[in-house]
Amino acid sequence: FGQTLNELRVELANCIGADKAEGIPWSWVATAVSRILSDHSSGVSRAVVLAELESAWHQYTSSEEQDSAVQRTLGGFFHRGNTAPALTALFELRIVALEQLAHTSIWMWRLSGSDTAPKGMLPPRHSASKQMSAFVHQRFYPMIESAEFEGFFGGRRALYLAGLRGTACEEELKLLPTTSAVFVLQAGRDARLMRDFFGVEVVDTQPVLTKEPAFDAGQVWGVVDTVLQSGEDHATPHCAVVEIAVCPAGGGLPRLVAVEFRGADISLAQAFHRGDCLGLVCAAAENSSTLSYGAQTLAFVLPAAAKVPEAAATGVRSPRVWLSQLRPETSGLTLLVRVMAVSANMPADNEPFRRAMRVSDGTAACDATVWGALAQRVAQLRAGQTVLMR
Repeated sequence: FGQTLNELRVELANCIGADKAEGIPWSWVATAVSRILSDHSSGVSRAVVLAELESAWHQYTSSEEQDSAVQRTLGGFFHRGNTAPALTALFELRIVALEQLAHTSIWMWRLSGSDTAPKGMLPPRHSASKQMSAFVHQRFYPMIESAEFEGFFGGRRALYLAGLRGTACEEELKLLPTTSAVFVLQAGRDARLMRDFFGVEVVDTQPVLTKEPAFDAGQVWGVVDTVLQSGEDHATPHCAVVEIAVCPAGGGLPRLVAVEFRGADISLAQAFHRGDCLGLVCAAAENSSTLSYGAQTLAFVLPAAAKVPEAAATGVRSPRVWLSQLRPETSGLTLLVRVMAVSANMPADNEPFRRAMRVSDGTAACDATVWGALAQRVAQLRAGQTVLMR
C-alpha cells in the first residue's frame, strides 16, 4: 500500500505540473486515498482514484488557475455557450441508460441533456450538449438494486447533478461519482412509488403521509416555500436553505422546516422553487425544525403544477417582509415566524374558540388572534416552532 501511495503521489505531481512529488505531503495523499476507497468500497479503478486526487488537490490548494483548467475539461461536453460553467454549476440531465460493468459491482449511467432547455430560470440550470458515461456513487446503489425502484431509472429519468468532474477512462472522458443529486418525479408515472414506498399522496398540491412508508428513515415531504441562497437572508455562511411546509401525519397546521445544503451540495438548492414538492430520505436532523442534506440523504422533487404563479415557477420570489416592516394598512401577507407563546382559549360572545398567539421573526414580535377551527389547531403549537402565516 505504501508503494502504491508513492506511485500515486508521483503521478499526481505529473498531472498538476509540480516539479517534484515532494511538494505534495505524503500524509495528505494517504488521507485522501483512504477517503476515496471508503467512498467506493465495492471497487474503483486507478484512473478514478487519480482523478479524485487531482480534484481534491485543486480544492486543497485553492488555485484559481488549476480550478479553471478543470472547468474547461468539462465545458466542451456540458455547456451550450462560450463560457464554461463553474465547478459548482447545477446541471439538468437525463438518464439514457443504466448498466453494470462486466465482472464488477460498479454501476454506470449514460447521461444526456434535458429534452427542453430551461427558460427564465433564476439562477439558470445548465444542460448537456453531448452524452457521457458516469460512475454512479454508492449512495444510490440501494435504489438501483431495490425491487421497489424497478424501472425508476428508465424512460429518460430527469435529475439534477452538481459537483461534476471528469476523468479519462479508456480514451473517453467519464464523470466521477457525485453525491449531489436530486431525482425528478412525475405525478402520474411515480404515483404508485410515492404511495406504496414513501406512503405519500399529493392532496391539493400538498404531500400528505397516508400510510406507513416501506422505509421510514429520516423521511420528510413538504412544499417549498422559500429558497435562501448562501449568505442571503440568514446568518449561516456557506449554506443554502430551502424552507418547506410539512403537514403533520395526524393532520393539523403545516409546520415550516428548514432544509440546509452545505459545502459541495449548496448548488442543489437551485433545483427547488416555490410550490415544488420536496422529499428527503435519510435526512440528517439538526433540531426539531431543521434538517440537512447529509452523508446518506436521497432527494426527490415533484415540480410544481402549471397553476403555480409565474413568479414562483420561474424561481423569482418576492422580497421577504419582516414583522418590523408591518404597517396598519398592510394586508394579504405571507409571514414566516417563530411561535413564542399561545394563550388559553378566550371564548367570545358568538365564538366558542378564540386564542391569541405571540410570534417573532427576529426583527419584532406581535400578537395574532385566531378564531374557530383554526384556534383549535393553534392549540397544538409549542414555543419555538416555526409556522407559515398566510
